[in-house]
Amino acid sequence: MPKHDPIALNARKQALRDFMQQQAAPEYRDCPFFAASAQPGAADVPTKLTFLLPAALHQRIFSMAAASALHRQSLFSACLKYLAFLHCREAEGVLAWQTDGHCLPLAWKIDAADLEQPVKRLFGSELALWRQAAELCSGLAADVLAGELAPMPEVLVAYAETGDPLEGVKLADYRLAIGIAAGPESTRLQLCFAKQRVDEEIVGLIAERFMLLLQGMAAEPAAPLGSMAWVPAAEQARITALSSPMPAGPLPYPNLAHAIAAALRTRPDRPFLQVDKQSTRFADLARYTDHLLADPAWPEWDALGDCILIVGPKGPETTLAALVCMRIGKPFCLQPDSQPEAQLDSVMAVHRTRVVLLEAGCAALAGFFEARNCQVLLLPALDEANTPAGANAAWLERGLAVEADASLCVVMTSGSEGQPKGCIATHRALLNLAQEKGSLYGPGRSRVASMSNHAFDYFVLECVEAMLLDVELVLLPQEARVDAVKCVRFLSEQGIDQLFATTVLAEDIMAQGEIAGFKQLFFGGESLRSFSKHNYQLFHVYGPSETGVLTSCAPIHANHQRITIGKPIGGYQCAIVFPGTVEPCPLGVPGELLIGGAGVGLGYLNRPDLTAKSFIDVDQTVLRGRFYRSGDICCWNAEGELEIQGRRDRQLKVNGFRVELDAIERCLCELPGVSQAAVIGLADQLGHARLGAVVAAGPELGEQQVRTLLAARLPAYMVPGQIARVAALPLNRNGKLDRPRLKALLSEAAAEAVVPPQGAIQNWLAACWARTLEMDLAALSVDRSFFALGGHSLRAARMLAELQQAYQVEVPLLEFFRNDSIASLAGLVEARLAQPSDQPARAFSDCWRACRRARRGAAPCPRRRRACMRSTACIRNRWLICWKWRFPCRPG
Repeated sequence: MPKHDPIALNARKQALRDFMQQQAAPEYRDCPFFAASAQPGAADVPTKLTFLLPAALHQRIFSMAAASALHRQSLFSACLKYLAFLHCREAEGVLAWQTDGHCLPLAWKIDAADLEQPVKRLFGSELALWRQAAELCSGLAADVLAGELAPMPEVLVAYAETGDPLEGVKLADYRLAIGIAAGPESTRLQLCFAKQRVDEEIVGLIAERFMLLLQGMAAEPAAPLGSMAWVPAAEQARITALSSPMPAGPLPYPNLAHAIAAALRTRPDRPFLQVDKQSTRFADLARYTDHLLADPAWPEWDALGDCILIVGPKGPETTLAALVCMRIGKPFCLQPDSQPEAQLDSVMAVHRTRVVLLEAGCAALAGFFEARNCQVLLLPALDEANTPAGANAAWLERGLAVEADASLCVVMTSGSEGQPKGCIATHRALLNLAQEKGSLYGPGRSRVASMSNHAFDYFVLECVEAMLLDVELVLLPQEARVDAVKCVRFLSEQGIDQLFATTVLAEDIMAQGEIAGFKQLFFGGESLRSFSKHNYQLFHVYGPSETGVLTSCAPIHANHQRITIGKPIGGYQCAIVFPGTVEPCPLGVPGELLIGGAGVGLGYLNRPDLTAKSFIDVDQTVLRGRFYRSGDICCWNAEGELEIQGRRDRQLKVNGFRVELDAIERCLCELPGVSQAAVIGLADQLGHARLGAVVAAGPELGEQQVRTLLAARLPAYMVPGQIARVAALPLNRNGKLDRPRLKALLSEAAAEAVVPPQGAIQNWLAACWARTLEMDLAALSVDRSFFALGGHSLRAARMLAELQQAYQVEVPLLEFFRNDSIASLAGLVEARLAQPSDQPARAFSDCWRACRRARRGAAPCPRRRRACMRSTACIRNRWLICWKWRFPCRPG
């Protein structure tokens, strides 16, 4: 057959194409050798490191593979493929190989049986593969099939025995390029990478591992493949040191009851809590405890159940109720009254709730709980607690007898099954953490602003700090919790020293510049994308609720510092292991984070099955005791700090809340008219996580209807911001859900024609949304959902606060879900402004707020106001008002 016969040429091209498709079949194409992370303000610049193989190893390679260059290339190929497997533990994966001008995808396939086979078996199979590749490529142009199998793997390996193996390679196309220049005199290993994404030290360790593994494989080709050493001894010693427990001092008290008792004895008149301008002293806590426990309706111990549920807004009464539970040694769980009823039902099912402590202002919820066979006690106002002290000594003695490892509280988190999970924290965890965190505060009294949702574990930590340390906890007003400008003003005016904020709001706070008198900003909850260093200290903290609020801490000293979650806090132990094992990962290699030490909780309340999956007992040389499998994929960097790379499951952190995507999908599929649903993580302009959903439903179910139905069942932070409707979910060629296509569908749904605002209110809203969403005003369309444009519940609350201030129209968040476009929201505002009946309602609301402030000491109560409202509730558009009359009215 003629050499240039087009039929023969096409046949050879097809044969090569079939070979490449077969080799490119594995889905894993990532860089297995290290976890790369971009740093702020850095641009990728290729860097090349060169390493010389030891002379003895070079001679051994050329003697055992003297037959041909193909034999030697097979040895290096086998070693690199096995090294890739060892780093990622993926049974199948692909590397790109540059040889004789051709760039080919070549796969590795290694299973447990292969690890028992001798090394020479892998050498032989590699030689056969390279012979096949050489025959297929022979006589064909280098670019004959260029681009047909994109995207190519992230790692390229180039082998040459003459010249530079990486010459002509577009290095920027690969995360790591490995060049092997072999010659009779020496063999050089070239590693090309972007040093802004990975430390040179980590890349140097890869070279050391490669040479150690190659040396073992070449020296003992008859030994089992799985017996080959690949991590140098010096690196193993460092991993052991990093994985060891961090030292911590002894616990200051046996439990929280003892800590509170000590505070009552030594500083009874010291304020520990401030709400508005009302301060609560330790003596007030003692009085409140006696009053609550002396209530004739207070149940016997056995009737309290596994956990006391405390429901109400964040305020003095709910805080004091939690502290009372600490004093008597009974676990508690705080929940806001704004939770959807379906969510409260799920919480009570987890707790097997028997007793609910209900803030009196939420009296209308009493029937909801009583209908579910719960005993409801209305929490008294602080100034109504007047029972003589000492009447409940037996309850307090019970609390003092509780062990340090007993349950302190239950914190609810999202569950993949569609139902929330209750994480049990211990007295030991919070005592240790408060003591360790207090060492960062410095000497003297501290005023700590509390911004966290009181259902968060961090609020419990703040309460414990107020009991142990010389700390006064100051609750931020609602508007300061969602608006960075108002928050900074509050911090300055109130003389606040410390604050914890979610990462999203912390970035906004840092953007405001310096804060007079402010000392420390703690933040965490999701990945930090940008930061600015000012006149106060910055601490990036991390920790799941299962391990007692915080696990690690990273002080930030300068701008452009590498973003990590730091090192374990005293009393904690962190280890990074290959998923599903307890084998430690080398430096720079991603694996699952195991957390041990004083903070590890007792598991999930009334869910032994879930507890057994996530909490394990380990008995090894370094790892001993109980550990929590966090599910977070991390790595140790060159400085010995932890860097988060992602999750091994479908979980996201959204505005500090932990969200299980499977739980949202289950809830979506339960909606009428929805046959299928898929929820994915998206990113806003700053890289923060937000939620997107694609639902298979009929045309009668629109985006806004889906969001409204979902908002009635789930907390606001779990409602996807962007929702696209399709006839059926897209599938890939293997019949699996095509997740990349889901992002494209959401993008297509967002790319619609822009409808400009009309009228004063729409124009005001457009300007407000542009500021809040950080968008170009011209790109805003009045018919697009606030959430589809990148908004979330925190931004929505900030925008609604501005709206109320500008137009004196209050729009609850749930109602905003039903009117989430500029056009519909403007129509709602116009309708409210046009109704005269709204004026008395607003006056009534203002009166109620004034009376509540008067009760808390924010302002003197005029004598003409002889009564103040005890509680209010709106039930089906009718107001339930409970009045408490006082004669005379006590000023302040």
